[in-house]
Amino acid sequence: MRQMIYASSAVVEMTPQKLNTISLQAKRNNSINNLTGMLIYGDQMFFQILEGQTDKIAEMKDLIWSDKRHTGISEFKDSTISERCFPDWSMGCYRVETTATNDGQWPIIDVNSIMDHMPPTVTPDVRVLTETFFQIISPRSVR
Repeated sequence: MRQMIYASSAVVEMTPQKLNTISLQAKRNNSINNLTGMLIYGDQMFFQILEGQTDKIAEMKDLIWSDKRHTGISEFKDSTISERCFPDWSMGCYRVETTATNDGQWPIIDVNSIMDHMPPTVTPDVRVLTETFFQIISPRSVR
């Protein structure tokens, strides 16, 4: 079993409709490939944790790296894990925004609520990477 964590920059502003398309694609692909994880979008940045069988992670990595909707991919982790951090999530999708609207499948979060939304199986290293990324991209008004 492998876990991959990366961040990237959206090429264009992601509207709620575009985010919903990404969410539906991720959930469908992950369900087919028995992958689990979480995706956060904010300040035109993506942060994703993806976990599953090594060959499936490699396949998805190739797809993700070639996706023209984002650029500047920074990989933080790609390593063997003994258990999934998100065993029951095909893909949890969240966004960081300053407005209180909630469009579609991407609930708005802040640094405290994302930790509340994460399953108890999330490891300390994943928590630290998520919190660090969140602090970098989070608008001050939602911190």
